[in-house]
Amino acid sequence: RQSLPGPVQALLHARAHDALSARAAPPARLAQHAEGAGRLGAALTHHLQAAADAVAVFALERAETHYRRAEALLGEVPDLAHALPAHGLTPGALRELYYQLGFIYVYTNAFERARGLYGRALELGQRQGWPQLEWLALNHLAYLAVHDGYDLASARACLARALEVARASRDERLLVEAHQEAAGLFTLAYLPEDALHHAQAALAVAERQDDLELLGRSLMEVELASWQLGHWQDAIGLLGRAAELYRRSGNPALEARARHSLAFDEVASGRVAAGEAGAREALRLS
Repeated sequence: RQSLPGPVQALLHARAHDALSARAAPPARLAQHAEGAGRLGAALTHHLQAAADAVAVFALERAETHYRRAEALLGEVPDLAHALPAHGLTPGALRELYYQLGFIYVYTNAFERARGLYGRALELGQRQGWPQLEWLALNHLAYLAVHDGYDLASARACLARALEVARASRDERLLVEAHQEAAGLFTLAYLPEDALHHAQAALAVAERQDDLELLGRSLMEVELASWQLGHWQDAIGLLGRAAELYRRSGNPALEARARHSLAFDEVASGRVAAGEAGAREALRLS
């Protein structure tokens, strides 16, 4: 097979890709033939699907292989911004690529690889004008700064830039998420005053959105900061409202999470009977 001229190999790969696509073959196999045929946009799509399938069964090594190849293809696909929609992809798919591959690196303690990955994501987002990817990279660089070295100064700088990107995008949902993630990071670092500031900012913007789950998560972030500050009654009221929002949105999993946290806060504040009833309701929903 290696002795065949390049154009002949490409033609055979193209025919194999067409035939296997019609038979819904595994995406990893389709990716191999798409690359051999020079169909780089299609190969990118197949690698992303193969990686997602691997993540679904927690086969992280296999997922890493496909995500890394997909990222490499980003530099080879000509006119990337136009190639993505031609293959049914959006910048959101690339955001998922960097999110999942970064998770794998952090999960396996490959922190320097994660930093390099998010640095490349930041450059790509800036070059292509994709604020969601740019924001994701800055947000995760902030998390890495805290997780690997507790460098709060670097984390604050990254979060400030991420918020600037979200504001400049004029995408209010992205702005809510930016404040939510900042609140979550400061809660993780046990800096409840900073966490509360961002959680309340997220809530103020979320109140204007027609998205009950987005509003519910903002309430949960305010609750976590309030809990760390010892404001039990505020936390209980916020969780009750979040649980009701999740019930109205038809999301029993998130409602169960809110009611479980509410039960914990009820018990912590001395309302043991109410906490027990809430815990039973959370269990019923789970």
